[in-house]
Amino acid sequence: MSPNPSLFEILNANATVKALMGSAPLRIYPWDRAPENAKVPYAVYAVYNGNPENYLGQVPDIDNAGTQVEIYAGNGASCQACYIAIRNAVEPFAHMTSFSTPALDVDTDYYSARLEFDFWEPR
Repeated sequence: MSPNPSLFEILNANATVKALMGSAPLRIYPWDRAPENAKVPYAVYAVYNGNPENYLGQVPDIDNAGTQVEIYAGNGASCQACYIAIRNAVEPFAHMTSFSTPALDVDTDYYSARLEFDFWEPR
């Protein structure tokens, strides 16, 4: 299993996500790799939970990777647009398991929203 399932590739292939979040480069970064003072909107992502699909009679052939995406934007409308674009791009490939609506993040003074997806990655 990849430490970060195909999330970046999915988002980088989506025209709506690229229109909102740039394309040279796409402003979607691994969790600890967002540049300081990154241009908004941007998102960070990470696998927060991974589990093999265990069986009694054989070794696992697929892994589940719980992946979180956190969006940061300058205003609520931009955050909501990015949220919808990311959700729509990823749902054909993974199950959305949790989300939060855009709200002001007092630490960054940006609007933020969170989405969580379960990717099932064949071994």
